Amino acid sequence: RSNLHLLEGRAELERATGNMNQPPKKPQRNLCVGCAYFYITWEKKFPYGCKAMKFKSKQYPSNVVFESSGMECQLFKPKKKKTTT
Repeated sequence: RSNLHLLEGRAELERATGNMNQPPKKPQRNLCVGCAYFYITWEKKFPYGCKAMKFKSKQYPSNVVFESSGMECQLFKPKKKKTTT
């Protein structure tokens, strides 16, 4: 298959989501830090992880999602505030 097939699929996705002529948005930096599903793996090669999507990465998972799909992470869940007693 050629790259043309990939471009056609991307164009179809853009038409379906209404993003045909809009420049791609930049992801919100460090979105994962405030997410309940984000964790530090302590592995040198893949230091960041996402429990919701079950993967580890060299980058913040939200950046990987954005680079892969062109969309912000759809599974973001704010961390619960710690209460002090």
